[in-house]
Amino acid sequence: MDVILELRERSRRLKKRIVLPETQDARVLQAAAALASEGLCAPVLVETAGMGSLPQGVEFARPSRDPRTERFAEEYFELRKHRGMTIEEAKKRLLDPLVFAGFLLR
Repeated sequence: MDVILELRERSRRLKKRIVLPETQDARVLQAAAALASEGLCAPVLVETAGMGSLPQGVEFARPSRDPRTERFAEEYFELRKHRGMTIEEAKKRLLDPLVFAGFLLR
């Protein structure tokens, strides 16, 4: 069997979710749409400034309104308080799509 076909089939069976935080890039939106339409995974896009329209079948996370943001900020604060981070700084940093995506993966 072709290696690429085997990987695609395994991806479809596993039904994993992936997080894509750099949604201001049109190529990321195209990739998310392709992955969702082919059923290879469940893409999760994190809102960024300059983001285009959402592709069909793609989950969307908005750090400024997501209910998990507060919990992530508290966790981030606990991890970084020994370096002088405040809870306010942690909340502000969690609005960064890359940081938020990291906590979605964590």
